[in-house]
Amino acid sequence: YMLYACGKNLFIKPIFKGKNIIVTGATGGIGSVLIKELLVRGANVLALIRDQNKLPAYVNDFMKTYSFNYETIDLQQGMKIKDAFKSAMIKLMGKLDILILCHGQFIFGNISDIGMKEFDSIININVRANFHLLSLATPFLKLTKGNVVMMSSLESKIVEKGEFLQSLTKSMVNSLIQSSALELASFGIIILISSFSFAYLIKYVLTFGLSRTSPF
Repeated sequence: YMLYACGKNLFIKPIFKGKNIIVTGATGGIGSVLIKELLVRGANVLALIRDQNKLPAYVNDFMKTYSFNYETIDLQQGMKIKDAFKSAMIKLMGKLDILILCHGQFIFGNISDIGMKEFDSIININVRANFHLLSLATPFLKLTKGNVVMMSSLESKIVEKGEFLQSLTKSMVNSLIQSSALELASFGIIILISSFSFAYLIKYVLTFGLSRTSPF
């Protein structure tokens, strides 16, 4: 994985208890597992989801025991993202410690096969939504010296036949992360990106946590 750590701190121990965390891609394999692990570690998790009917089965039971909430959002509709994020922050009482963006769309095809509708769709989901949510979260993360985790992939560096849209969008995500890391470093915000194995990233984050006490 690639790690962009801004400021003077890196990850050394779990400190999720009591932390307010927003997670996208919560109904997918990665997001659903990550949410469960964060909840049992005492985090206050709010999931941004498109379809509440696709939430994992364990959620109903967990809502009785752990601090879990959700807000419906369609990342294809940029005009509604701001309203959904505002509602999410109201539920979190205006405090955000960690933003985890693990949503994504994959469209297989060649340049001659992909139409503009598909092109716009994957750009909206994989790039535009990341930027929009990051920009909305930044003022809150500045207050908590918070963290951002964003998913990329090997396709951002290695182009495979039929996967040019994945390569294109993930390369754009990498640029977004690097630029954001440079801009937000002075505010103590850590930016973490996985470009190899997000499953490994989850294991790393859950094992060592997010900490601001280790010199970098």
